[in-house]
Order: sequence, then structure tokens, then C-alpha cells
Amino acid sequence: MKQSLRCTIKKIKKANSIGLFCHSKPDFDCLCSMNALDSALLSLGKKVDMYNHREFDYKEAQLLDNRMKIGGFQASDYDLLIAVDCNKASRIGEYGAAFAKHGNTIFLDHHEINEKDKREQDFIDSSRSACCEIIFELLKAMKIKITPHIATLLYTGLFTDCGNFTNLNVTRGAFVCAGELMGLGADIHKVSDVILRQVRPAEIEIKKIFYNKIENYGQFALVCITNEELNEVNATKDDCGTFSFKLNCIDGVKIGCSIVEGQKGEFYCSIRSKKGYAANKIAMAFDGGGHKLAAGCEIKTKTMASAKKKIIDAIKTYLKERENA
Repeated sequence: MKQSLRCTIKKIKKANSIGLFCHSKPDFDCLCSMNALDSALLSLGKKVDMYNHREFDYKEAQLLDNRMKIGGFQASDYDLLIAVDCNKASRIGEYGAAFAKHGNTIFLDHHEINEKDKREQDFIDSSRSACCEIIFELLKAMKIKITPHIATLLYTGLFTDCGNFTNLNVTRGAFVCAGELMGLGADIHKVSDVILRQVRPAEIEIKKIFYNKIENYGQFALVCITNEELNEVNATKDDCGTFSFKLNCIDGVKIGCSIVEGQKGEFYCSIRSKKGYAANKIAMAFDGGGHKLAAGCEIKTKTMASAKKKIIDAIKTYLKERENA
């Protein structure tokens, strides 16, 4: 067993009260990792609370437990704080500052981390396709019973973060993990139905706007979706989740980027790239992160035009540096 995993387990066993956290723009892998860990720790008799940044969307509500809290966090209420699917306190949003000040914290993650930032108590393995793989290994090492519900949660996170097992980050281990979870009772048919077959009318309408607004710059393609356009068809930014992937599928395009307007002065960028191009390096220019081929960031500026210029400049800078490397 890895030393970091041993240290993680030791800290968890010692703690009586644990706060669980996700990154500020949680996807299914993040939420399912936290939810599965929550269920497992509750079975050990621990006091556990999960903290999120928003209400569930309609798909998440069908697959996740409605135990998550929004706001009201007091660090002193917990012996231990654990963040999943991220490795920096700055990515935990409104809870990040208090998390960083707490004396007993753990990161469970599958994203790349700088060598200088590694800590003994964190279980981080960038060779894994999803954070849910990390949680699965942790629960097995702790000999915690993995119920069909926990198995379904872990399978959901794995399935979605692997792009339905089509992304280039998919490894043999991901398929082995999926097979084990199926054997433990994961409801793969429910997951496929919710993730792949349920589409709200608003998603169709916002996709019409998306296809009409694509800007192709050759090596990269871009689309910008404003709040006004979202409101026009009663859509949310979550309905735009596949846009950067679709842009990256265009023949000749190496990098696809979607910008979706959030609250005033906030613009959310999703970046996808083809093999050989690093989406995460572009996101890092805005203190974002992710994987080489799938990353994201938030740009704080006054207008969509400004956000667009900033991301285009960052992509062009990256492409130039790559060419000269």
C-alpha cells in the first residue's frame, strides 16, 4: 500500500467529525466522489457533512443523496476536512480560505500536482481516469462495505469523467474498476438513462444557439454564450457542458473552448484539446486546472468581449510557445 494512502487512512480513522468539500464548479465525478465517501464514512459511525456551492441540477438530483449543505461552514466543528477531485484550497471556492487555515486536511484527487506541493497525507494519483477510482481504492483499503448505492455513485463519476469511456484518459484500470463496481451492484442502466437519454427542451434550444455561434480559427474553435441567451431559452450553464467537446471534434481543430457567462463579471471557460495539446496549460493562465485534454477556468472581467479576448490571447500564446518548444 502506498505511504500516502496509509497516512490518509490513519487520519480518517482518527477523526470523529469530518467535513467534505468539492471544487467550486463540481461535475459528476467530484460530487459522486464526495457522496460515496460520505456514505462510507457514515457507515463507520463518523459525523460527516458535505458542502456544495449550489443546488443539484435535474440529473444530479436523480443520482445523488440530498445531504449536501450550502454555506454555514464552521471549520471548528470538524476534526478533519477532506477535499475531493482537487488538490488546491483555492479551488474550493467560498470554503477555500477556511479549509487552508484548518490544521488537519486531506486532498483526494487524480489531477497532476507540482512536486513541491505534494504532502504525505494526500492521496493523489494522476494515472487514474477519475477521482471515483481514488475513492474506490481508499474504501477497499479501509475494508468498508461497498453497497450497491455507493457502487452506483462511483460508477457514475467514472462513467462521466471518462466521457462514457471514450476519452483519451481512459485506462485499462478504468474498465477493471467499472467491472468491479458492476459486480458490487452498480445500477449501470439507471446511470446510462439519466446521463445519456434524458434531455430537457432547454438543452435542445441552447444547442441551436451554440451551432449558430461557432467561431473557427483554424487550430482552435470558440463559442460564447451570454446570460441573455441562456435566459431566452430557460437554459443554464450546465446545459452547455458538452460544447467545448463538440468544438474539439471539428476536423482540423486542436483546441475547443466554450465561454459561458455566469454572475456579473464571471465567465466560465471549458477547454478540450486533442492528443498532443495541453488544455490544462491554457487554463492555468487563469488559475484554473484539470487534465491535459480537459480543463477549465474562470475569467473575471467586465464583459464577454473582454473574456473572449483574454482566452483567445491565452490560446494563441500557448500555440506559439508549443510551436517554438
